[in-house]
Amino acid sequence: MPQNEGERPLESAAGFPFAERINSATLEVRETIAANTRRARLLAGMSVRELAERAHLSPALISQIERGVANTTVDTLVKLAEVLNLSFPDLTWRYVAEPHVVRADEGEMEIEPAGTVRTLFGSTDRRRFTVSIGTTDPNSMRDPVTHGIGSVEYSVVISGEVTVVTPDWSVHLRRGDAVRFSGEFPHSYRTGDSPSEVLTLVASTDDWDTTRE
Repeated sequence: MPQNEGERPLESAAGFPFAERINSATLEVRETIAANTRRARLLAGMSVRELAERAHLSPALISQIERGVANTTVDTLVKLAEVLNLSFPDLTWRYVAEPHVVRADEGEMEIEPAGTVRTLFGSTDRRRFTVSIGTTDPNSMRDPVTHGIGSVEYSVVISGEVTVVTPDWSVHLRRGDAVRFSGEFPHSYRTGDSPSEVLTLVASTDDWDTTRE
C-alpha cells in the first residue's frame, strides 16, 4: 500500500542536511512517537505488517515512524492510536526511560518565615493521579506492579531505606530521597534490616473526566 502523501523519510528530503532541517524539539517529538509506537505495538503482540494492515497504512511507513524518520500527519497518528488502543496524549507522551533521583540534600529550597519548602519534581501536564503511603516490613519485597502506558511514579522515602527494583535498573533510597520513573513496567520496593514508609504519587496520562470530579 503506498504511503500517505506528504509522509516521507527525512533522509530522502532534498535540501539541507538533517540537523539543519529540524530543530531539537521536533526531533524529540519524533523520537517520542517512535518509541511509544514500537513499545505499544510489541505490548499488543503485533508485527509491523499487522499494525499497518489494521491502521490502513503501509508497512514501510510504520517502519519509518518507529525509526523516527517520517513526516507524520495528525490523521496518521490518530489511526495508530486507535489501533494500539491509546489516546493521542499516550502516543505523544515522552517516556521516562531512566529514573530521576533527588537526594535528601538536593532540590530547590524555598525559605519561608515559618519554615522551608523543598521542591522535588515539577510538571506542567494535566493528569489524573493517586497519592498513597506504603509501609514495608524489614527484609521484605513488595509484589511487582505496573500502572499502564504513559504512567509516571513519584516516590519519597519518609522513613527507613528502600531499593526500587525493575527489570532494567535498581536504585537505593534513604530517608528524604525521592525518585521519578516510568510506571509502565513491573517495579517493586525492597527493604533492608529496617521497616520503611514511602509516600507515592502515580500520575496517569488518561484524559481527565470531569464527571468523576
